[in-house]
Amino acid sequence: ALHKLQLGLLRRGFECLEVGGTLVYSTCSLNPLENEAVVQALLADPSAELLCWDPLNSDCFQEGLTTWKVPDEHFEENG
Repeated sequence: ALHKLQLGLLRRGFECLEVGGTLVYSTCSLNPLENEAVVQALLADPSAELLCWDPLNSDCFQEGLTTWKVPDEHFEENG
Protein backbone atom coordinates (compact mmCIF):
# COMPACT_ATOMS: atom_id res chain seq x y z
CA ALA A 1 0.00 0.00 0.00
CA LEU A 2 1.14 3.52 -0.73
CA HIS A 3 -0.73 5.18 2.14
CA LYS A 4 2.28 7.04 3.55
CA LEU A 5 3.33 8.40 0.14
CA GLN A 6 -0.23 9.36 -0.82
CA LEU A 7 -0.75 11.13 2.52
CA GLY A 8 2.51 13.03 2.06
CA LEU A 9 1.41 14.18 -1.39
CA LEU A 10 -2.02 15.23 -0.16
CA ARG A 11 -0.59 17.07 2.87
CA ARG A 12 1.88 18.92 0.64
CA GLY A 13 -0.93 19.97 -1.68
CA PHE A 14 -2.91 21.14 1.35
CA GLU A 15 0.06 23.14 2.65
CA CYS A 16 0.40 24.91 -0.73
CA LEU A 17 -3.30 25.71 -0.91
CA GLU A 18 -4.26 29.36 -0.60
CA VAL A 19 -6.97 30.38 1.86
CA GLY A 20 -10.34 29.70 0.25
CA GLY A 21 -8.76 27.44 -2.36
CA THR A 22 -9.96 24.02 -3.48
CA LEU A 23 -7.95 20.81 -3.30
CA VAL A 24 -9.12 17.81 -5.32
CA TYR A 25 -7.63 14.41 -4.44
CA SER A 26 -7.85 11.60 -6.96
CA THR A 27 -6.03 8.30 -7.40
CA CYS A 28 -6.18 5.40 -9.83
CA SER A 29 -6.25 2.95 -6.92
CA LEU A 30 -9.25 1.04 -5.58
CA ASN A 31 -7.43 0.44 -2.27
CA PRO A 32 -9.20 2.32 0.55
CA LEU A 33 -5.86 2.69 2.35
CA GLU A 34 -4.75 4.90 -0.55
CA ASN A 35 -8.07 6.73 -0.88
CA GLU A 36 -10.52 7.11 2.01
CA ALA A 37 -7.88 6.49 4.70
CA VAL A 38 -5.65 9.21 3.23
CA VAL A 39 -8.49 11.73 3.14
CA GLN A 40 -9.52 10.79 6.69
CA ALA A 41 -5.96 11.30 7.92
CA LEU A 42 -5.83 14.77 6.36
CA LEU A 43 -9.21 15.69 7.85
CA ALA A 44 -7.78 14.97 11.31
CA ASP A 45 -5.98 18.32 10.83
CA PRO A 46 -8.24 20.93 12.46
CA SER A 47 -7.46 23.43 9.68
CA ALA A 48 -8.79 21.06 6.99
CA GLU A 49 -12.45 21.37 6.03
CA LEU A 50 -14.51 19.04 3.89
CA LEU A 51 -17.12 20.73 1.74
CA CYS A 52 -20.05 19.09 0.02
CA TRP A 53 -19.57 18.65 -3.69
CA ASP A 54 -22.22 17.81 -6.24
CA PRO A 55 -20.45 17.13 -9.56
CA LEU A 56 -23.12 18.36 -11.96
CA ASN A 57 -25.85 16.46 -10.10
CA SER A 58 -24.49 13.24 -11.56
CA ASP A 59 -25.55 9.76 -10.42
CA CYS A 60 -22.28 8.20 -11.60
CA PHE A 61 -20.53 8.80 -8.26
CA GLN A 62 -20.95 6.85 -5.05
CA GLU A 63 -20.01 7.52 -1.45
CA GLY A 64 -16.62 6.30 -0.27
CA LEU A 65 -16.00 3.64 2.35
CA THR A 66 -16.34 4.60 6.00
CA THR A 67 -14.46 1.59 7.40
CA TRP A 68 -11.52 -0.46 6.15
CA LYS A 69 -9.15 -3.08 7.48
CA VAL A 70 -5.51 -2.18 8.10
CA PRO A 71 -3.35 -5.34 8.15
CA ASP A 72 -1.06 -4.08 10.94
CA GLU A 73 0.65 -0.87 12.05
CA HIS A 74 3.72 -1.64 9.87
CA PHE A 75 1.83 -2.61 6.71
CA GLU A 76 3.93 -0.33 4.48
CA GLU A 77 7.26 -1.71 5.67
CA ASN A 78 6.09 -5.34 5.54
CA GLY A 79 4.54 -5.13 2.07
